[in-house]
Amino acid sequence: GRRRWLRLAAEIGNCEAQLTLGEELLDQWESLVRSPYHSGTPGCLRAWDDATSWLRRASCSGSSAATLRLAIICSSPLAPDEARGVETGGSAASSWLWLQRAMAQGLSPGAEALEAAALFSLHYMQGHQLPQALPVNTVPCLPLAES
Repeated sequence: GRRRWLRLAAEIGNCEAQLTLGEELLDQWESLVRSPYHSGTPGCLRAWDDATSWLRRASCSGSSAATLRLAIICSSPLAPDEARGVETGGSAASSWLWLQRAMAQGLSPGAEALEAAALFSLHYMQGHQLPQALPVNTVPCLPLAES
């Protein structure tokens, strides 16, 4: 039914279908990883791989929402170690790189921009992978405070 058509659209390169499929698979992974019976199983890891694969494809197709989702989930304590970049500097470094990409792609005003601003603030407060303080106007779609 619906999932078959969604997958077909995603496979032929429809960015919205790739994002939707990735988010649906991510929801399935989250259900598995929170289960005491399925967390860490091969099926759980396969669900993670499938979800992030579609989100990456959507990101490469220009979806800032998919890129932002990758920034958020790679820093999740529930994510597999290799996905969080434990060998390459940790989840904060991976998350920061995805967040930078999402900001460069341009974020839609509203919830997407607020999520990015919250994650940006978290990185700034923790000091992870930030070479210097970035001016507020480098975060797209956020209103500047009036003086």
